[in-house]
Amino acid sequence: MPTRRALLQPATEIKSDPTPMSHSFFVISRPSFGGTHRMSRKLMDANLQSHIKVKVLPRSSRNQIIGEGRDLFKVKLTSPPLEGKANKALIEFLAKKLGIPKAHVEIKSGKSSKLKSILIHGLTLEEITQSLNK
Repeated sequence: MPTRRALLQPATEIKSDPTPMSHSFFVISRPSFGGTHRMSRKLMDANLQSHIKVKVLPRSSRNQIIGEGRDLFKVKLTSPPLEGKANKALIEFLAKKLGIPKAHVEIKSGKSSKLKSILIHGLTLEEITQSLNK
């Protein structure tokens, strides 16, 4: 059976491998990326969860992270804090900065507050801090 990593890479060809049994199975050949592919590693670590705290500053001139201190990231967002627009913008911004799908970023608490607790699937706290400080 192909490994989980092999299943996440694009297929290049499918080879039939008949067995003496009444059925056959397929072996999927995949190219090598020459190292750990970023997305496949994150998908394999889907059980890994990290929490960060974020202070959101809505209606700013641009989306950016302006600081980190004592496990708190300050994030400026252009979206207004109306009808969840700032929350949606925060999820999209963090997912893009971290290089993960939006579904892996979740607001656990503070949906109507400037101070939010964010759950991120598939990354360690060190990886998150390193990506957000770039």
